[in-house]
Amino acid sequence: MHIISLVRGISIGFILGILVAPDSGAATRRKLARYASAIGDDIEDAFKDITSGFFEKGEEVESKAEEIMDRNEPGYSNLTGYAGTL
Repeated sequence: MHIISLVRGISIGFILGILVAPDSGAATRRKLARYASAIGDDIEDAFKDITSGFFEKGEEVESKAEEIMDRNEPGYSNLTGYAGTL
């Protein structure tokens, strides 16, 4: 959430600075296009950071589940054997 707020603040400040700057229309459009590209890259990086955190947590949960299954293998085998008789 803080990343999004930071990007918004930077975006607003940059756009206001460009609009007040004494450049020609073509130069201003070029600056805006470069800035929009940079913002897109920042958003993509933030998304990758967020999703990598989800994948890491998923792998951690999977590892813990396997560890629990390994520790309780005899009980688990009995339980699955019992479930197969139902």
